[in-house]
Amino acid sequence: MRKGFAAALAVVGVATFAALSGPATGSSFLQVDDATADMMFINYIGQYQKQYSTKEEFLYRMKVFMDNAAMIEAHNSQNSASYQLGINKFSDMTPEELEVRLGLKGNRATSKMARSGENSFIIFNTTDLPKSVDWRPTGAVTKVLDQGSCGSCYAISAVGAIEGAYWNVTRKTTELSVQQIVECADGDY
Repeated sequence: MRKGFAAALAVVGVATFAALSGPATGSSFLQVDDATADMMFINYIGQYQKQYSTKEEFLYRMKVFMDNAAMIEAHNSQNSASYQLGINKFSDMTPEELEVRLGLKGNRATSKMARSGENSFIIFNTTDLPKSVDWRPTGAVTKVLDQGSCGSCYAISAVGAIEGAYWNVTRKTTELSVQQIVECADGDY
């Protein structure tokens, strides 16, 4: 076994034993009698190779994960939803932590315009559009990219738009380099 993986497994094992032995002070949220929920979180930790440095962090992340899992389950149980949610590597993060992690920034002026209905865009007739289109089988889109925490969302978006426009003209799927744009931007995007 790799040292890092063995250490993570040991931390998980110790934290799980500690969590199942009794809740820490102030952590009454932990459902110690729900072995399925506990195993769901343990499986999540293993799948995404998560590491928590303290028992308190483990318990907090477990609570956040379980809250997110409950929200996902509630959403997916609605038959009226047009999309499904699922567990991913961010499922142990709060919405606020996720916004910070992904660098999301609200634009008050744009949000105000959207709420008031004001815009400078041309409105097209959308009465004959299909309810949904899956572009994946057509080759119009390439694989999903994960920018991690490098702040390259502008480059990923630009490349995706160019790839889509190129496919629209040529019907050829072409994967372009996000890295070239990042290197050319020199941090001043």
